Amino acid sequence: MMSDLDKILVTAATTVIGGLVILVMGQIVIRFILEPILEYRKVVAGIAEALLHHAHFFADSGPDAGTMKGVDEAAAEIRRLAVELNAKAITIPGYRLLGWLRVIRPYQKILDARRTLWGLANGMFRSDWQRKMQAATDAAKALAITAVSPDLLSQDWSEEALGSPRT
Repeated sequence: MMSDLDKILVTAATTVIGGLVILVMGQIVIRFILEPILEYRKVVAGIAEALLHHAHFFADSGPDAGTMKGVDEAAAEIRRLAVELNAKAITIPGYRLLGWLRVIRPYQKILDARRTLWGLANGMFRSDWQRKMQAATDAAKALAITAVSPDLLSQDWSEEALGSPRT
């Protein structure tokens, strides 16, 4: 038979061990799931900021588009963010499952956004404003960030939608 002191010690030990198990499990969830998701969301926010900040390079696409001051830096930033997006997405354990459950964007959308951002960065030096605006819009839609500026990043900029040929 256990004495009252033994019962108290067992209860205290069980409580401490249970608390430690909960603490460790909570830290695992935070470190391996929540922090990578937050880092991914920071990159998506950075992409939204870059698309809005550099939007004038997309629309101002005259014959000297490649020589405008700051185009090199804008293209490098967009390219870096595209790579970082992919890197942060693959660090999230169970990304495909979370994407399928719509907790985060499906992985195919991340790949679409990365490809579109690379194309946008590579095309920054060209004078085709419609293609650049469409690429920015497509990337924003793939990442569900069109609500940042609905008038700028949710319009269809294709020549069919605008009724004019590309220049």
